[in-house]
Amino acid sequence: MDDILWASVADKLFCTREQYLAAIADFERVPIPDGVVIIKGTEIHLACKPAGIRGTRRMLRQVLGGVIARHGCATTRVPRRATASRAFVTRLGFYETGADAVDIHYRIERMHHV
Repeated sequence: MDDILWASVADKLFCTREQYLAAIADFERVPIPDGVVIIKGTEIHLACKPAGIRGTRRMLRQVLGGVIARHGCATTRVPRRATASRAFVTRLGFYETGADAVDIHYRIERMHHV
């Protein structure tokens, strides 16, 4: 799983693989088809193999829905330049809550189209 996680962010971060893995050490890892979801509180991120995710709607309902059920919402951050990823989270029902120099921040309280 660590290889998939690192491959999904290596070209976007200014740190080593070891530093990145240490930074996410306390995130729960949930394996999915062709990838992994990491979760810490309301924060959720999806990493998939270069070919893209082949996850099912059921998987999305379970993982994302579980975070929303436990916390009332889920949050994520997507790099500004990751146009496809931004479109994906928007289709799921996430909406923009802010931004920083690198990422756009999103939140969701209920799922759409899943």
